Amino acid sequence: MPPLFLLEPLHVWLKFSIIGVIIHNCYEWGNTREMYRIAIVDDDREFVEELKNYLDQYAKEEEQEFEISAFYDGAEILENYASKYDLILLDIEMPKVNGMDAAEKIREVDENVVLMFITNMAQYAIHGYSVGALDFVMKPITYYTFSMKIKRALKRVQKKAMGAVLLNLSDGVKKLEVSQIYYVEVQNRMLHYHTEEGEFVYDYQHLCV
Repeated sequence: MPPLFLLEPLHVWLKFSIIGVIIHNCYEWGNTREMYRIAIVDDDREFVEELKNYLDQYAKEEEQEFEISAFYDGAEILENYASKYDLILLDIEMPKVNGMDAAEKIREVDENVVLMFITNMAQYAIHGYSVGALDFVMKPITYYTFSMKIKRALKRVQKKAMGAVLLNLSDGVKKLEVSQIYYVEVQNRMLHYHTEEGEFVYDYQHLCV
């Protein structure tokens, strides 16, 4: 590990060098779209399908790419939760674990994911801010309203992403905050991230995937 007095300058350098690698590789391989990982948590399966259709329509109109995961109770998303989602759309009233309790548990391990409540329970709106929710949207929701809310949410995701790196490792997805990284080595087209949690090795061609 480099001397401690080098760590802070490295944090600043990493913010620009890692972003530079991403831009260079995306240009080289012709993939300039960013993939957003979105989770929908709602026990109403018909409504989940409606939101999926809205997201598909938005992706086509705005030339975005979404990877959508559906969960039908708060307990489902909490099971083996990994900090890999950019945006989570949460209902509140669900039979096992409600959306507010699920959001509190998620916030304990993931402070960066953007949370948006979509529900018919207006009385819980004030509580959404206690878990740092970006928005609270009432059902039923039209496509126009939904698209405006999603646009705002993705802008927040983009802002947060400037300080984090998402790695697709062999055993799952790992999100690293830049502040966690001591330094990065490049060896044979592989990035070696030396962090406070240990070393992670990654093929940097996949940064655009």
